[in-house]
Amino acid sequence: MVSYSVVAVCLLLPTFAEPDGRRPPAEVEHVVEKPKRGEQLGTKSYSPSNAESPFFKKLDQAEVITGGFAGPYDIHDKEGKYVGWFGIVREVNEDPAQQQTMLTVEHKYFDGLTDVHIQAVSFNGDGDFRVVVTGVGHKIEPLSLVKVYGTVAKAAKKDELPTVDAAFIRD
Repeated sequence: MVSYSVVAVCLLLPTFAEPDGRRPPAEVEHVVEKPKRGEQLGTKSYSPSNAESPFFKKLDQAEVITGGFAGPYDIHDKEGKYVGWFGIVREVNEDPAQQQTMLTVEHKYFDGLTDVHIQAVSFNGDGDFRVVVTGVGHKIEPLSLVKVYGTVAKAAKKDELPTVDAAFIRD
């Protein structure tokens, strides 16, 4: 298992729509200091941040643990499901005309446990997935660790990457 430090930058996407039917741009919460985790070493269950907690609580029990030693997990078999996936951002594409950001993220398995002093996820995963985020200018950088919450869209083509319509992203 490879460990990554997490600097919490949260993107909250409201679920209401503007009068013209578009979702408003995401609110961005920048957490300047590294989360205080204590000075001990050990393993514990994952605890979401305060801003992340409502989205984490919406996960079906089968979606809290997303592969690794916990057993097989297939991100390509999740259409229509609300998920919470960890991954490393590989690519960020902003479209100001559409007021939309598209991320390509490398999925990382997560067994529900993390280290007390740093965020830990598996080095392995189930391939890439895409994330659609309303708005632009979120300052999500390539190679950052993110946790994405949202519903997996129905694929337009058979071999298309799974796409999550983001409700919340912790970066």
